Amino acid sequence: MTLTSQIGWRLGVVIASVGVILAISLRIAGGGGGIAPMLVGWIITTGLVLGAVSFWPAIMQESFNTANEVSTLIGGSGVQMLDVLERGADQFSRTVRAAAAQMSLWPQSWIVAGQMVVLGVWIFLMHIATSLVLAAAILEFWLVGALLPLILPLALITGMQGVGLGALIWAAGMTIRLVLIAMVLAATTDLVAETIIPAPTEEPDITLYYIAVVAATVGTFLVWQTASWGRNVIQASAGASSITALASQAISGGARTMRGGNSDGRR
Repeated sequence: MTLTSQIGWRLGVVIASVGVILAISLRIAGGGGGIAPMLVGWIITTGLVLGAVSFWPAIMQESFNTANEVSTLIGGSGVQMLDVLERGADQFSRTVRAAAAQMSLWPQSWIVAGQMVVLGVWIFLMHIATSLVLAAAILEFWLVGALLPLILPLALITGMQGVGLGALIWAAGMTIRLVLIAMVLAATTDLVAETIIPAPTEEPDITLYYIAVVAATVGTFLVWQTASWGRNVIQASAGASSITALASQAISGGARTMRGGNSDGRR
C-alpha cells in the first residue's frame, strides 16, 4: 500500500501541475481574470488530495485497528480468521471429549456419542464458513484500499471530484462493515462456546449440542448477511464504493469534461 500511495502522490502532482498550467493559460487567453481565486482553490484542493494520498496507508491501518479494537472490546478477540478457526477447533475438541466420556458398554451410549461427534463436526464446519466470510471481507478491505491511492488523484480533474469523496466514504464504510461482522461474531460464537456447550466438568446433554448446532448455523448465516448488508450500506452511502464503481464514476466525469470542452470549442 505504501508503494501505491507513492505512485498515487506522484500521479497527483502531475495531474495538479498540468491542470493549473492549463487553467492559467485559458484564463490568460480569456483576459487574465479570476487567476487569484483559481489559484487559491487549486492550492486547497491539491493539498487535501495529496495529503489524503500521502497518509492513506495510515488511514487504512487506523481504520482496521479501530475495527479490531471494537471486536476485542465486545468479544474478547480481534477481527482475525484464525481466532474464529481456533474457537471452532476448541468447541469440536470439547465435543469429542464429552462424547468419549459418554461412551460405555451400553449400545445406546455409542449412538449418543456418535451423534455428538457429528454435531461437533458441523459446528466446526460452520466456524470454517464464518472464517471464510471474514477473510473475504478483510481481503477486500486491504486489496481495494491498496488500489484507491491510484484513484484519489483523479479528484483533481474537473468533473471527477466525487471520486475522492467516494474513496473516503468507502474506507469509513468498510470499517463499519468489519465492526458489524465482529459484533455478530462475538455474539454468536460466545453464545455457542460459553452458554450452550457444557463445560468439561459438566454432564453432557445431547439436546444442548443440537441447540449449539442451530446457533452456529444461524450465526454463520448472520455473518454472511451482515457482510452483504455492509456492502449495500457502503454502496448506498457512496456513489462509488468499489474499484469498478469508482472507475465508472471517473470515466463518466471525464466524458462530461470532454463534452464541456468540445461545446466550448464549438462556441
